[in-house]
Amino acid sequence: MASAVLTLSTNVDLDTALRATAASLSFARSIISITVTVTERGQWLTDDKLVDLLIRCPYLRVFVLQRWTFKELSADSLTRLADHDALRYITHWTIGSKGALSVSSMFSLLSLMPSLRSLHFGAVTDEGLAAMDSPVSLPTPACRLQELVVSDDLSIDFVHYPQLLSNSHDTLEYLKLSWIKTFDKPVEVALVQAIAPCTRLRSIESIGNTIPAPSLITACTQLECLALTHPPLKPEIAAFARHGARLRELRLVRLHHGDDLDQLDTYWFDLEDALSQLPSVRVLRLLFKGDISERSQGCYALAVAECERRRIDLFTSVDKGR
Repeated sequence: MASAVLTLSTNVDLDTALRATAASLSFARSIISITVTVTERGQWLTDDKLVDLLIRCPYLRVFVLQRWTFKELSADSLTRLADHDALRYITHWTIGSKGALSVSSMFSLLSLMPSLRSLHFGAVTDEGLAAMDSPVSLPTPACRLQELVVSDDLSIDFVHYPQLLSNSHDTLEYLKLSWIKTFDKPVEVALVQAIAPCTRLRSIESIGNTIPAPSLITACTQLECLALTHPPLKPEIAAFARHGARLRELRLVRLHHGDDLDQLDTYWFDLEDALSQLPSVRVLRLLFKGDISERSQGCYALAVAECERRRIDLFTSVDKGR
């Protein structure tokens, strides 16, 4: 049987999936991806019913919580998942921003995911932990992550990065941080402490954060690819100089900040100056909305000439598959 992908938008969808997996073991075994995206008002998808489905899908690879209604998984639900080893083959987990999963439930699930390599999360909450009189010990993740993507649209001020990456020091390769707008110093300290031991971390993308990029650069001594929403300025360049990292690829990302009128003209001269101080760069990606070569023809021509002179491969957001 071909692989099956399930999207659960209502309780009716979940009930249908439960009946189908009960009726056919081969169908249950064919399910490799489940996405939970409750879109109808008044729909309450409970954690115990979701667990009923998860334990019937022994070869699940992708689990996406995009929109859901529970914050905690009960102790019984977690025990059932552990007893059935139901999450052992999951390689990708997304915790979206249309719900709120407790940090304790997040870490409890991570402790049951030894094959997980990619984690994307946005909506997790510390509310339960904050109410405790004494510090709570979170479970140690079983996973060895290669990719971590954090989008903090809701100002969650997540500080558990050292625990999250405690088993990923020799596997993490890619880190994307976006919209972490916090002036809470412990968040920056925790993040820097977490990535400093990650010996294979080569690529960092920082989009719309208040955490200073130089702190991330300094912590990642093997950094080869950096994506920012602005050209590297003196603090970022100085951070590279301090530990001798050889940046190979630089990305100027305006896909999220910029609008259709955003032009290269605004950034080119700072970018040209940065390239002159980062001689190891061999790939430059200008990721704007639309075709920047048409909208900023003059500066784009300057960029082409400069990249040719420096033997840098130049790409834009319209260069597909490159």
